[in-house]
Parts: sequence; C-alpha cells; structure tokens
Amino acid sequence: MTRAARLGGRGGLGGAAYFLPSLLTVLLGFAGIWLATNGLQALTDESAKRLRIKREHPQLPAFVLQNMNGQEITIGGTLGQNTSVTLVEFIYTTCPTICKTAGSSYGQLRDRVEQAGLAPTVRMLSVSFDPQNDTIENLKSYAELHKAAGDIWTIARINAVDIERIKRNFGLRILEDEIWGYQHNTAIHMINANGQLSDIYDIDDIDSVFAALSKS
Repeated sequence: MTRAARLGGRGGLGGAAYFLPSLLTVLLGFAGIWLATNGLQALTDESAKRLRIKREHPQLPAFVLQNMNGQEITIGGTLGQNTSVTLVEFIYTTCPTICKTAGSSYGQLRDRVEQAGLAPTVRMLSVSFDPQNDTIENLKSYAELHKAAGDIWTIARINAVDIERIKRNFGLRILEDEIWGYQHNTAIHMINANGQLSDIYDIDDIDSVFAALSKS
C-alpha cells in the first residue's frame, strides 16, 4: 500500500468519525421536532390545539349566554343539550371584514343542515365576545342581515365576566385593533351532546363540518 493510500484510508476514517456525530445531532434534532409537533402534524399552536381537542374532547364548563331575543341559553356543562351537536363561531357584530365572510359561510351551512333534515339535532350559534358594544338591538340586526331566525341559527353574546374563561376554554385569541376594532381567530367549534369540545374547523370548511354532522 502506498503512502497516499494509507493517508487516504486514515482520512476516510477521520471523515466518518466526523460525519457520524453530525448525523446523530441532526437525527436527535429531528426527533425532538417530531415529538414537539405531534409527528409533524402540528406545526402551529392552532393546529396543535385542534389535534389535542380532537383527541381528548375536553369538557367545557357551562356558559350562560344571552341571545338576540334577550333570553338565556347555555352551552357546555354536563347536563346534556337539547340537540346532539352545537356549533359555535365567535364574532363581534360591528366587524367590517372577516365576520361578514364567516356569516356567509355559516349561512350556507345552515341551509345544508336544513335541507338534509338535520335541524332537530343541530344548534348553530354566532356568539359575540363584545357584550359591551353588541347590544340586543345589534344582535337582532346581525341576525336579520344573515337571516338567522333562531330556529337553527341563533345570535348571542357572552357575559362580560366570562370573557377570560371563554378565551381559555375555546382557545380564542382577541386583540384590540384601533382600525378594525378587534383581530381574532375565526373557526367553527363543535360541541357534542355531553358538553365536550369535540372538534374545530376552519370557518370556510363547511364541507368537513357537514360531513361530521351527517355522521353524528
């Protein structure tokens, strides 16, 4: 064996000795990401939250709301609901942008629920997180705008004392905005008959929501 070959052999071993620890570091890092993101399925806090809820079905405490007619209604709790499924979206009625789009999607979902004969087992709520500004009159106006008559789809507002509990239990993020009023995450939250939060869907993914309702 020549001197060059011997040097090449030592160089090869040295390269391997350097490469293996580096590869191990990469693999350990990837494993950490895999575990931290639920197998790369949850790359954001929102998707991680949705995966957890779909898996665990956390029990919601009872929240008393006031609907557009001034009546008290309840979501969550362990006493059971009058319907098998309750759908909840969070809004504020003076929203000039995404809430109007969300209302349109919700209206399409209401129509499909009614046409499929699912109305007796489904309750749809648009719930304002801004009770100070969303008066009963404003709730009624929003209901009239979106043709939410209260039979399937009802407009309601939270009690101001419950805002932090609502945010915590539903994962709602609300930021005040000087231009638009608020910035907030929009979604359709599904609550089963046991008062458990069972799933969360994008506000415009009414196909997936309807498919889930058809199976419930």
